Amino acid sequence: MSTFRRLVKLWGVAAAALALTAVALSAYSALDAARPDSLLSPTDAAVMTFAYSVIIGGVIVALVGVPIYYWLELRGWNKLPQAAALGAGPGLAVLSVDIHFATVSVICGLSVALLTHAWASKDPSH
Repeated sequence: MSTFRRLVKLWGVAAAALALTAVALSAYSALDAARPDSLLSPTDAAVMTFAYSVIIGGVIVALVGVPIYYWLELRGWNKLPQAAALGAGPGLAVLSVDIHFATVSVICGLSVALLTHAWASKDPSH
């Protein structure tokens, strides 16, 4: 498979993993916002969480995650520990800025990276 086709395929797999992760995080956010002391309605919390997850995560996945994963794949280094490190790295990078944002970022990054790795490694065409 050509480089461009493989990259496009990886971006598609990673986008699906990001969407699934964003839906799960949005569901959690909606449940959390159902408390009586919440500032947002469950719908508003879910929509905002999904939007932020897709926007922020999409940029990181497209510009950092997929190109580095492809580079690892070319060298035969696309193993589970490397995928996990790749997913957790951006969240760990913002750890000193905000612990809550970093924690959510690490969890989401791990989810996206591990789902992408699981789905992409099953592809017999690469």
